[in-house]
Amino acid sequence: MPPDGSPPSPRKPLHAGLRTCVGCRARDERSALVHLVAQTAGGPPPRWQVVVDERGGLPGRGAWLHPRAECVERAIARKAFGRALRTPEPVDTTPLQEWWAMQDLETPPGVASQEKNRKRV
Repeated sequence: MPPDGSPPSPRKPLHAGLRTCVGCRARDERSALVHLVAQTAGGPPPRWQVVVDERGGLPGRGAWLHPRAECVERAIARKAFGRALRTPEPVDTTPLQEWWAMQDLETPPGVASQEKNRKRV
């Protein structure tokens, strides 16, 4: 209680657990988003890849994304991963797209069109 006897002012919660989606830029709970991390893929010039961190234990700076097709496509089109993950070079989103294809979620339009254009052997 303050020294003047007035009731204490309500405090803002320190951290509500909200994260911002790099695709749609909307804030949401952690549990509604997928955690992404940038990792280097070997090679003489190091290549950066966006990797899905399902367990939340990978080291490095992370980004968050809604598991929805429009958010994935928008983030790829805006090249938002490089900025959000603060990589020095553009990042490869192939691991993210492969992870997405293995899920029971709606397939992003870009990935679906790539699959249709492949030759059937």
